[in-house]
Amino acid sequence: MKRFESYYVLSLFFLIVIVLASSKSASAQMRIEYPQRFRLFGVAELSYRNYYVETSSNRYTFERSTQTFRQYYKVGVEGFLYHPRLAIFSASISYNDTRFHPEKGQNVTTSDIGYDIQTTLLPYRPVAVDLYARKIDYTFNYTGDAVDTSSLLYGARLRMHKRNWPSIRLEYYHWEYDLLRYRRTTDKRIEDRYILDVRGRFDLWATQYQLYADYLTISRPDFDDTIASVRFNTRHIIRRTLYWYNWFSYVESDSYKMVNVSTNVYFPPGKRFNHNYLYERLYSKQRIAGSEALDIEDKTTTLKTESIAGSWGYRFSERLSGSLSLRYTKNNLNDSSWNAEGFSASIGYGRPISWVRFSSYYRLFYKKDERRGDLREHIFETNLSTSRFRWGILYARYYFSYIDEIQKYVKRTGEDFYFYDDEETILKRTANTYIHSISVGIRGRVPGRAMGRAHWNVEADYFQSDTSGKKPRHLTDEDFFEEDISEYEKYELKVRHFELTGNLYYPLQHGIVFNFRTSFLTGKTNDNDRRRYYYEGTVTYPISRRFGVITLWRHTWTKIERVPDREERRLELKADYRLGKTYLSFEGWLRRVIADSERTDRVLYLRLRRTI
Repeated sequence: MKRFESYYVLSLFFLIVIVLASSKSASAQMRIEYPQRFRLFGVAELSYRNYYVETSSNRYTFERSTQTFRQYYKVGVEGFLYHPRLAIFSASISYNDTRFHPEKGQNVTTSDIGYDIQTTLLPYRPVAVDLYARKIDYTFNYTGDAVDTSSLLYGARLRMHKRNWPSIRLEYYHWEYDLLRYRRTTDKRIEDRYILDVRGRFDLWATQYQLYADYLTISRPDFDDTIASVRFNTRHIIRRTLYWYNWFSYVESDSYKMVNVSTNVYFPPGKRFNHNYLYERLYSKQRIAGSEALDIEDKTTTLKTESIAGSWGYRFSERLSGSLSLRYTKNNLNDSSWNAEGFSASIGYGRPISWVRFSSYYRLFYKKDERRGDLREHIFETNLSTSRFRWGILYARYYFSYIDEIQKYVKRTGEDFYFYDDEETILKRTANTYIHSISVGIRGRVPGRAMGRAHWNVEADYFQSDTSGKKPRHLTDEDFFEEDISEYEKYELKVRHFELTGNLYYPLQHGIVFNFRTSFLTGKTNDNDRRRYYYEGTVTYPISRRFGVITLWRHTWTKIERVPDREERRLELKADYRLGKTYLSFEGWLRRVIADSERTDRVLYLRLRRTI
């Protein structure tokens, strides 16, 4: 039956082509460069990768290495049949072989052969048809046991781009996947898909619309499913100061169904006032299959959501502006209803004070959800920056945030892991967080002609965070012997960090670019000292038009209380060379880590690519 549907769709494609191909093309057309009648193309690629690791502890040293060889070849032909305006085609065959050889362990070999073919009928007409097919045979060989897979994909696509008509794409494809293990079929998957994509516009209200429909059938061992989805959205420009957006989405399968509808009225920003309004409705229904062996019945979950939202912005003056957003949501899950509401308000002010530019910002966010939790957040930010002087620009920033949060979630045990209980136990986690952040920096250029192109930046940051609250207690075996056990426990998290960073970007002659970064961080996390220092340098050197090199080196020291000190060094080198259609690239990096033990990693990667 599915084969008959496929032939029916292909016959419909050709019928539409015959009816519409005779239509006249647009009177004004650009000059078209037609492809050659017959042209060969191809690519050959060889690569080698060596990975070496050495780990040393107090008494032992471990070494291991792996080598990977890969070769890839592809050859094809493209051209046209009889005339380029009638049909063009492209066909290719590719071969990929990868061999993985570890120093200790079994060798692994993978290879695949791919066949591709594509034909386009009437490629330069308003109506065109694409026919395509692809087949890939893959083999995975490990310790003498081969695992083979075969993939077959073929389909057809109708494309129509005609003046004063909507743009239409109608496509069908069939995909088969076979997994062969130990010379017998153990897995087979089949997919059939139909796609319709229509885009166009109406003169009424300058309306743009899109319709997308998708129908998919899936067949797998012990699992079959059919998924149908439709999406339709419109955009109307009623007038310059009023836009109207609409959205509709529908998805249905054997175990799931979803309908989503939304509409949005948007008023673009005017001289002072801008606002928009949104309404959204969502309905979903999901069936979770049970298990007869475990005596678990099927369960159906139904969710209904209805939301309204609005936002308003007003500029009181050139220096003062504000905004307000509101949202209200009604939820219903399996006849259990709860509401969620929230709002956000902000105000911003900025002005120049002598040679200093000043700006400030305050935002209040509040959300209340009867099922998931509550959130209240205050944010205040101030920025200062000076005018440019000889050395550059001074800037400073202060950021403050206060968060009062209550998280709610359902208690889970081993008995109710698979399904929700009829009587859910709600747990809470509270958190009160204060955050202070201060940044002071200077950026600019180095004076002088020789160094005048160099950009640099130095910045100092201080970060402070204090969090306290209650969370559910994690019970242990010893707690069961206690008579009075509290369900919640208090926790605290204190962070104090100071960081000094610097950056220098210096372009030299002949395209050489030098970039240097450094950073020093010190602070505490819950009375545990932490320090980190690193510097990094990068040099980009285009030796010639065909040959370029990039080098990087980095050195990092990390000290954390109650944790072994760590030192890491890294060196990278990348080079590429081009000569005509030949491309040669090299990549290598060396990393050494010293902590409670010592480890050295080395990677070498070489790739050669040639196109024809």
